[in-house]
Amino acid sequence: MRAPLTWMTDFWDELYQRTGCIDSSKRTDYEVQVEKKVKQEDLIALRMNVLNGFVDTTTTTAIDYRHDGAFGIMLYALSVTAEVCGPSRASLITGRIGLRTLAELYISFAYLAAKDDKELWYEYRNFGNGQTKLAFLKTEIGDGTVPGFMDQEALFQMANEDTWQEFVDVNTGHWANLNLRKLAMEGGTKDVYDKYYDWTSTYAHGHWGAIRDSNFVTCFNPLHRFHRIPRITHRLLPAVTADAVELLNTMLALLLKLYPALGDIPAIPFHERSDTAQPQAASDK
Repeated sequence: MRAPLTWMTDFWDELYQRTGCIDSSKRTDYEVQVEKKVKQEDLIALRMNVLNGFVDTTTTTAIDYRHDGAFGIMLYALSVTAEVCGPSRASLITGRIGLRTLAELYISFAYLAAKDDKELWYEYRNFGNGQTKLAFLKTEIGDGTVPGFMDQEALFQMANEDTWQEFVDVNTGHWANLNLRKLAMEGGTKDVYDKYYDWTSTYAHGHWGAIRDSNFVTCFNPLHRFHRIPRITHRLLPAVTADAVELLNTMLALLLKLYPALGDIPAIPFHERSDTAQPQAASDK
């Protein structure tokens, strides 16, 4: 019942000052560990099949919201998969951010395919046009400095592509007036949302869980109360390759369902690694 004694704090402070930390990192934390790999030529072959399918199923030069949206989502998913499926990149923090993008693409695509409503396909595209218009307008009303990653001229062209931007609505909500969780529930992909979205979002937002997982390690000195200490470089995380390809192949199945005339386009296969992973620090990649 007495007030806390000061000796406890002094005791732990002295132990910390007089003894060193013990890094509990393992050698494998900084090695590329990929059990399954994807060949870039397989991704290129699938892209060519999708491109040929786009041409074969084009029936008009007018705006076809369903056609452009379905093939566009598939092509974007292919691009993201190609970027994150390299052996080293698949184990980096950005690999998880890419996986989050793929999960969101699949959930949106599944919802659009399940409803398959002309108005929804229009809203999906029009929402994107509105976001493009908003990004362009912000470059116009700012301090005159355009970020290096933005192409102001390209934004202007895209914002005015379907109709003059003066007639393009800017929706600051969501194109389906649903959050992603409800979108997944209505599109029958809640299992995908639960499996992929929450933890990968932690990395995209830079929340503590992702920071702790990638950049801190437990000190193995019991005199330090097993506190957390920074890693020399962030650890290589379990690869996202298998999950990324699974989502991509599932999106391909949706595209084939929407456009049966495409026939049987082969999915992306996995290849077992025949080489032995070599130690490679994340900072060297």
